[in-house]
Amino acid sequence: MIKTETSKILEIGEEAQEMVGVGMLILFGDQAPVGLREYCLIHDQGQKIDCLSVNDKLVIGDHQYTVCEVGATAVESFNTIGHVTLKFNQTDNLLSGSIHLQEELCEFPDVEDEIAFLIAE
Repeated sequence: MIKTETSKILEIGEEAQEMVGVGMLILFGDQAPVGLREYCLIHDQGQKIDCLSVNDKLVIGDHQYTVCEVGATAVESFNTIGHVTLKFNQTDNLLSGSIHLQEELCEFPDVEDEIAFLIAE
């Protein structure tokens, strides 16, 4: 697998941990709108991804997750504004800006944790 460049978590919104209760984390670049910022993990957008497929991996801090589904606009949105919704161990309908991951969230991320994708060659 090829590791993409990494992004670093800069800020964690006050309500971001509450989103774990519904099985998701929301990533956004530093330009996140004020109304959403409190629910997001704000990152430095240090990476771009060309494509993302089933069985590729997402690494947050020391934990790795397997991609199950990728929404139609998830990669484009991540690359342009740093936004994507990560849904952990979910079976509900895939939204276009979401990435479904097989595992449950192992540990809530911290500021300075890195985010990277491992893409199959």
